[in-house]
Amino acid sequence: MLNLSRYDNADRNTLTSAYNSLEKKQAKLLEQVRENEAILKFLGEKIAKAFQRAKEPKYFDINDSPFLQQVKKDREALPQEEQDEIMELIKQESGITSENCNQ
Repeated sequence: MLNLSRYDNADRNTLTSAYNSLEKKQAKLLEQVRENEAILKFLGEKIAKAFQRAKEPKYFDINDSPFLQQVKKDREALPQEEQDEIMELIKQESGITSENCNQ
């Protein structure tokens, strides 16, 4: 409950000073409320994005996979003879025949 009786017998300077002080406090509080609203909005958006990302599984197309792109670059950097040897070894270990294998 507000106690306004302290201003009943105050002089003009005291009233003016109290008024100015309260205006400054009010402005400061309103600014704090605006900042809090902006922070709440920002955090809410970040949380929504975090949950949205968590629901979306990360799938890569074979052509888009960063790992497979690096493997392809590494393989292409090898001499052709070594590439052929590796492909033959892969075919042997996986049971792939030349009829069903696309290089």
